Amino acid sequence: MKLSIDDEVVNHSPEEVVEAIYYAMRYIKQASRTRRMDKNIFQDGERSLPSPVTQALTMNVVRQVERSVGTRAVDFDTETFGTVFAFLSAAATSQRGEMTADDRRQAEALAAELSVYPIR
Repeated sequence: MKLSIDDEVVNHSPEEVVEAIYYAMRYIKQASRTRRMDKNIFQDGERSLPSPVTQALTMNVVRQVERSVGTRAVDFDTETFGTVFAFLSAAATSQRGEMTADDRRQAEALAAELSVYPIR
């Protein structure tokens, strides 16, 4: 499987791309774990909603990943889920310079959400 989101992100800032990947990962995690979409992936607690550009880019990234894999996120098996997450994580990392405190907070929150073991 060859994963790529290059065509989707070409005209966006690194910040928009990283934020869209963050929300795409939330979407894929929820879809593959619950087999349905009960929660609005763009609602992040007290945090305000991302921009309409980021929301649209997120869904474009999700659709591109699903096209690359050949199936919808709700049908990803464990191996595909891991491959997609590793790819998106690397894609986000390639967009970044140095990690800011806010970046670290978001990464830790996502890791805690995904982990079955507490992060210390």
